[in-house]
Amino acid sequence: MADNDDAGAGSPEAERAAIAALVRDVAESGREIADEELRRLRKYLVSWTLDRPLRIVADSETWGYPWPGPDDPPILPADQLDQREAKYLKHVVHRGEWPVGTSIDEYMATLRHVVLDENGGVYLERDADSWKVTFVARTPRRRGARGGDYIIVAFLPEKDRWLTGFRPTEGLTAITRRPSIGGARWLKRPRRTPP
Repeated sequence: MADNDDAGAGSPEAERAAIAALVRDVAESGREIADEELRRLRKYLVSWTLDRPLRIVADSETWGYPWPGPDDPPILPADQLDQREAKYLKHVVHRGEWPVGTSIDEYMATLRHVVLDENGGVYLERDADSWKVTFVARTPRRRGARGGDYIIVAFLPEKDRWLTGFRPTEGLTAITRRPSIGGARWLKRPRRTPP
């Protein structure tokens, strides 16, 4: 009889624990992250964390939008949405950071591209009781009227959580401007490529 232990070697749970340990080790030791470790981190976050359904309470920037379609009732303050939908409504529809008409699938594809982009940057910083990993890349794709050249995608790998994906107008300072609790640094600086 086969062993179906979710925590076994090669399982998603084992990989989640390994990724959390990798991030803690790199953060707390101050060592450089190896290229293969960074590829593993990118792959895990895109494959397991970014697309995982997670229900969150709608925030004020999504209230009033009919969802999932124009004939549906508007979102109310106590409503819960899939996090992907909530971030799409906030950054694409409400804030206009992506071009008008961008679909939720196109938004998520752009975020996946940023995380996997080997020319993109990776920033590590302490966020309360966990380490936050932020991916940033310039994209040749068009931006919305209120979106910048860089796209930022942030995660808490130790908690297996995707936090956000947005296009700040202030560029890289959107990542580095906040005072850090400690240990903030670039694991990899983004290469300067034209948008």
